[in-house]
Amino acid sequence: MNTQGKAFTYPDNVDTDVIIPARYLNTPDAKELALHCMEDIDTGFVKTVQAGDVMVAGWNFGCGSSREHAPLVIKTCGTGCVIAKSFARIFYRNAINIGLPILECEEAAEEISAGDEVKVDFDTGIITAEAMNFMRGRSITDTWLIIDEAQNLTPRQVKGIITRVGKGTKVVLLGDPAQIDHPLLDTRSNGLTYASARMKGSPLCVQLTMLPDECERSSLALDAAMRM
Repeated sequence: MNTQGKAFTYPDNVDTDVIIPARYLNTPDAKELALHCMEDIDTGFVKTVQAGDVMVAGWNFGCGSSREHAPLVIKTCGTGCVIAKSFARIFYRNAINIGLPILECEEAAEEISAGDEVKVDFDTGIITAEAMNFMRGRSITDTWLIIDEAQNLTPRQVKGIITRVGKGTKVVLLGDPAQIDHPLLDTRSNGLTYASARMKGSPLCVQLTMLPDECERSSLALDAAMRM
């Protein structure tokens, strides 16, 4: 089991009243409650969070009252995992009870920055973070930028790459939407399909679909692909 997405980072001692303010607790519907998740500390969270995204926090995450609503709204928002230096004891227990994946890892919480792409492999316990911040504010000029296996990128990642293109740069996205390894993407939600749909009709974009015999490595590979 894996999750992968953008990191939302928070400080030490984020309490349950910050996660879900008490003024909304008279609402019995989890989806309605989730609309207010983190709003007192991060008003943009519910507007931008996507399935698989990861919360990263400091010490004592989930301190305060014992309400089960806190891990519930985080899970309902689609958050794939919460990584923290430590969790409050009752939050830790409630998260396990409602099925919200949580990991205590001081090193990961220290090193991951907001906006990083984070992958968590729950079977091995390995956390992988790819920093995206280095691209912000930069222009990639006079370059052929070739992105292979683009079907395994998220729409956010593809947008982040294309919008960094500067003068003289050409971007080539290669891939096959039928061959996706990303556990949270499919033939419609992947970055390659997203870019193809959004850029269709642009005078600055050319789209090519290759036939099987034009892109297989050899006659044997083509024959095997058609038979298997």
